[in-house]
Amino acid sequence: MSILKQFGIKNDLPDFSNHIRVGRWLCAPDLFTFDWVDVLEITKTEEGLNCPIVDSKLNKELRQGVYQLIYKDAVIKNGCFGEGMSKGVKSRFNGYRSMINRLDIARQDVSKRNGSYNTINLLDLKLIPGDTVQVRAVGFPDDTFIDNLPWKVDLYVIEAYLKELHKDTIWLI
Repeated sequence: MSILKQFGIKNDLPDFSNHIRVGRWLCAPDLFTFDWVDVLEITKTEEGLNCPIVDSKLNKELRQGVYQLIYKDAVIKNGCFGEGMSKGVKSRFNGYRSMINRLDIARQDVSKRNGSYNTINLLDLKLIPGDTVQVRAVGFPDDTFIDNLPWKVDLYVIEAYLKELHKDTIWLI
């Protein structure tokens, strides 16, 4: 017998068994529904990976937010962009483009690796020529003040939520 029943307390709490724990947060599985924007496609060719430049207009619309890499209809990576000095989705994928150009060097010299290395290296190893990975993103409002209080979208909570939601298909944590 549960401790609640021993004291005559009914357990009328909602069922949270399908909710997703993200740090201290307990999130409903449909908490975040987004209008995703297609950003670009990363393609594997005989020469290696190709990641086009993000359109400047799109970069103005997507200054901070979260993105997903999708391969064969499965989310394989969730990430965020726009934190810190480099604002915009273009900056995030310029980092990927730069790592593509330096991948052989980074594989030989650990000191030449950065946060983009794991993603680009894994894509290069797993994809075969002709494969494509779709990149989609959603933008959020810039940090602001409301009633003299700072308000900020916590991109890392949203990213962690998406990682947990897609934990069965993602290649990279």
